[in-house]
Amino acid sequence: MEIKIYERNNCVLCNDSKLHDIKTINIPLYIIDNPDNKNWDMKYGYCETCYSVQLKTLLDPNILYDKNYIQPVSTNYNWVQHNMSFINFIINSVNINKPLIEIGSSSFVLGKHLIEYYKDYTVFDYSLEQADKNDGVKYIEGNCENYNFPENSNIIMSHVFEHLYDPKKFIENCKKIM
Repeated sequence: MEIKIYERNNCVLCNDSKLHDIKTINIPLYIIDNPDNKNWDMKYGYCETCYSVQLKTLLDPNILYDKNYIQPVSTNYNWVQHNMSFINFIINSVNINKPLIEIGSSSFVLGKHLIEYYKDYTVFDYSLEQADKNDGVKYIEGNCENYNFPENSNIIMSHVFEHLYDPKKFIENCKKIM
């Protein structure tokens, strides 16, 4: 199996070519036992123009969201505290009368707390094959970078932005809801 990697040479935010390698982590493609397992280099870069840190290499989403690619969901104390802080921020900052679309959330870690507050709740993920589906929640499967979001919606996402291939295109698609 060939591992398809998308590599960035320019900053995704300012498009400057001054994107320098800062860290490379060689990781296995699959967390579980898989006879096709191979390692790949996940590279982080730093833009000296806009000072952003971003992934320089991204896996093909067809591989990243493959049902056999199991990403561990951490339940350690720091991760739980991070999620609870984000949930409290959302509840206190995001209009409960507008529809809420959570991107990259098939595990429903945030949603199980937020559906009590937001009656119009949608989960949007690249793949919903392994989703923990709940009654009363809408589901959209697809690439959020190509989706035209409905006006007057709230969009939330945790640990998704760094996986976008073209974040500017995603933001353009979101502009009409602001």
